[in-house]
Amino acid sequence: MNELPDTIRTIVESAYGLGIADAFMIAVPLAILGVIAIAFIKNKPLSTKTAAEELREQAEESVIEIAEAEVAASLNTTGAIRIDGTQPSTGSVSVIEREDQERGR
Repeated sequence: MNELPDTIRTIVESAYGLGIADAFMIAVPLAILGVIAIAFIKNKPLSTKTAAEELREQAEESVIEIAEAEVAASLNTTGAIRIDGTQPSTGSVSVIEREDQERGR
């Protein structure tokens, strides 16, 4: 800047000064809007578990649910079939007859 002629140096300094002033005039209202927006953000506490720990816990719960379902299915399934609307003594499989079959069609 020292090597520039005085007229050009004055123009360059003025351009830089006006540019910086315009940048601050735009940045200040945006910063105020940002602070106001931050004030209305809902506070959510940070998690104490990592993502890997959360996934491991979900996988363990899924395995437990599947194991419980398999145990319940093995206890309830004996192969008994309900045909005429009476409740079989054991089993979970049932056959439902259609009305047109009952009428002899």
